[in-house]
Amino acid sequence: MALTRKHLKGIVRNKFQLWTNEGYRLMPEDLLNELCNRAQRLVRIDLEDVTENHYSNTVANQRSYTLPSDLLLLKEVWISRDVTKNFQGYRLEPFPYSHLVKIESRFSTLQPTGRPERYTVSDDNIIYFDPVPSSELRFDVFYIPVPSDMTDDGDIPDFKDFYHDLISMKLMEITAVHLPGVDPSLYKQLYEIDLRRYKPLANRRMSRFTPIRYSGYFSSPN
Repeated sequence: MALTRKHLKGIVRNKFQLWTNEGYRLMPEDLLNELCNRAQRLVRIDLEDVTENHYSNTVANQRSYTLPSDLLLLKEVWISRDVTKNFQGYRLEPFPYSHLVKIESRFSTLQPTGRPERYTVSDDNIIYFDPVPSSELRFDVFYIPVPSDMTDDGDIPDFKDFYHDLISMKLMEITAVHLPGVDPSLYKQLYEIDLRRYKPLANRRMSRFTPIRYSGYFSSPN
């Protein structure tokens, strides 16, 4: 059964008795609304039930490019030798963003160019390639998107209905953190039990529908 934001809030209010005898709400409404959206973002990262594909072309001697605004978690980055096709490419290796400064300062304006071998991403969703591309190449980004926020009590989570119970479990876990005298570890354990039950279902669906499966890429850079 689909759960609305109102249902989700009702579940945690009843579980943790977030009402006084006079009906006063013991947790601010805006905080509980934010926790509902935070819960579904955390579940999306754990469940990986959706993968999106974004592609663009590099520009010679340009290191950085803007990633999609709905990116939640980056999974893979691939480079194709032919900008007109999405096959016969190879997967890039990630490296820490902190290493980028060392590269930039080390080579100054004489940055090494060539076919990119690795990438890093900044906090503002900018991807940087190393070496700097020396020509136009197609790159594909496979990522987990941010679920649409619930902005009204009648909205439902941006998931298939059968995952809504998992979101309610995560919501209880992160709500418990804000409540004195409540141990969130119990709810974390209950969430992880449910996650292990739902994860194989998400994996089976992704193995059938993921764009990575049908991209036709090869993993060798040669």
